[in-house]
Amino acid sequence: MEFIYKNLTDAGVVIKAQSETVANTSFNRINKLLICNTDTTEIEIDIFLYDASITPNTVKILDGVVLSKKQTLDVFEGTPFEYDAAYDLKADAGSGHTADIICNLN
Repeated sequence: MEFIYKNLTDAGVVIKAQSETVANTSFNRINKLLICNTDTTEIEIDIFLYDASITPNTVKILDGVVLSKKQTLDVFEGTPFEYDAAYDLKADAGSGHTADIICNLN
């Protein structure tokens, strides 16, 4: 079990890089993904998978979901999400906005 904390302060922050995947594993499994708006205004959150070697290079999970200030979103609401380990898992709150991300992976 792996816990990842990221403070999202820039666009396109990597939550889990493809290069960090455990050897002999073809997928990553997210048990919980929480996003907390720590900004002073509402923000729009994008969560996506990214692979520079293919076109199109992104697979959107969330696209422009609005979080009010101090609001927390449980992205998968207790349902595990598995994705191909060839992808980076990335988040974007837009330039100049902040959010905290907590991710629990197997």
